Amino acid sequence: MVLATETFEGVSKNSRWARFGLVASGAVCALVVAISVAGFPRPTSEPIELTQADSAERVLNCKHATYFVDDIAYYDSMNGLSCFLGDGEAVHIRVYEAEGSALVVLQDWEHILSPERQVIHTDKWFAVGPPLQLEKIKARFRTFDGPSEFVPERPRITPRQSLMGDCSFFITSSIVDAAVNPTQYSATISFLDQKFLGSKDLIESIVDSTVVEQVKKRQRGHHMELDQYLSGFSSRIKPFCASKVP
Repeated sequence: MVLATETFEGVSKNSRWARFGLVASGAVCALVVAISVAGFPRPTSEPIELTQADSAERVLNCKHATYFVDDIAYYDSMNGLSCFLGDGEAVHIRVYEAEGSALVVLQDWEHILSPERQVIHTDKWFAVGPPLQLEKIKARFRTFDGPSEFVPERPRITPRQSLMGDCSFFITSSIVDAAVNPTQYSATISFLDQKFLGSKDLIESIVDSTVVEQVKKRQRGHHMELDQYLSGFSSRIKPFCASKVP
């Protein structure tokens, strides 16, 4: 998840990441946003809605960008951008489809917020980083209040939505186990398959020699590389979970 910057390993044990086997491998997001010495861009028109994270690239002047096609640990669809600005600095943006999703997911980012690293958001997207850089994004895209170092109160999600997120989360974790820790996979897959019937068949239809090679390669790199790669399986995992959760 190729980035020479801070990583935030101290994820809360109560967060959804702590339920995922990738936490042991440090599959947590690293983010810090560059402070531009140039002035903020003046909006040339009314701020617009942000529906695709890569729309912010032109605002941030990325030197390198990594794209995420989904959130592997949450029921809602997401597209994301990790924009690397050089000198180990980056900004992460996450855009969701359902109203309220950004506020739910932001709870997992709360522990890294500070006066130097704040958040702007709507109920569908958020960006986290130094407030000076966030103002550049805010000048272009419609937001709620912010920058702020405080996360709004978490909206409630339904039990079904929560269980769908858990299903996606654990299946993705088991894909990693099947690829790099077959002993662990063999010891746990029967429990997952009882909970979500057909999980074993789905996982084993995904994990082939190429997946094994790619998971191992990305585990040796930055954690974000693995997270990005795994997000590509959501188009198979999430429909399966939706069909298994009443």
